[in-house]
Amino acid sequence: MSPTSRTIRCLVLASCMLLNACQCLGQNQTLLPGNNTKFAIGEMTYGVHVFALSQDGFVVHQVAHAGGPNASGVWYQMPNSHQGSTPSGDQQTYDSDPIVGQNSDGRLEIFARSHNNLDFWHWFQVNASDPWTWVGPREPACLCNFPPCLAHAKGIFPLFDQKKCGNNVNCGNDGYDCSAAGYENSGPKWWNSQAIFPTSDGTFVNVNGQLQLFYRGFDGLMYSVMQLVPGNSTKYTAPTAWGTLLE
Repeated sequence: MSPTSRTIRCLVLASCMLLNACQCLGQNQTLLPGNNTKFAIGEMTYGVHVFALSQDGFVVHQVAHAGGPNASGVWYQMPNSHQGSTPSGDQQTYDSDPIVGQNSDGRLEIFARSHNNLDFWHWFQVNASDPWTWVGPREPACLCNFPPCLAHAKGIFPLFDQKKCGNNVNCGNDGYDCSAAGYENSGPKWWNSQAIFPTSDGTFVNVNGQLQLFYRGFDGLMYSVMQLVPGNSTKYTAPTAWGTLLE
């Protein structure tokens, strides 16, 4: 082989390697760089449903089929409409890996921790045969200011009676009305208590048809919440502390 031929061959090989590298990079632009991505997977009648956290902090998903269509991987963002208890100018992003639980009827449920209010937010599947219809994201209970805002004082005992959450600024009184009778029970929230502030990804188990979520709390203790009614995705219980430190 002449020197010219060898040079041309090397250039062709280098071009192919560069092209392949670019193609691989392009196919993985949605997810975080590196090798730490954790996938949540549910096996369904329509295929394998895969969930992950994108590099922009959004929960994304796709349906995979062994050797079938969508083999190249197309990520779709989970529903992510703005909620009234987070600043209106901030996107709803997440900072934990999504976890998946599966009901006895096959429907999936997803939890991921909001970067804005540091609590778990919730999605649930409407129909086990439909991979694209979801309810969510559903925020937790009405999150008012911590500590409560001082509205006025009588004598030496301050009364904290601000009724609405401060969303865009602390104590702004511009968010949900947490004092509305029955609001938390009838509203779209996934539970009725105050913040749980998880400091870990959650873990789902199905106990006799009742989904239960375990997580580490801000105090280092292990907690769990579970569906109020087995198989009903609407509401979860207040947290139970297990007295176990996860340090």
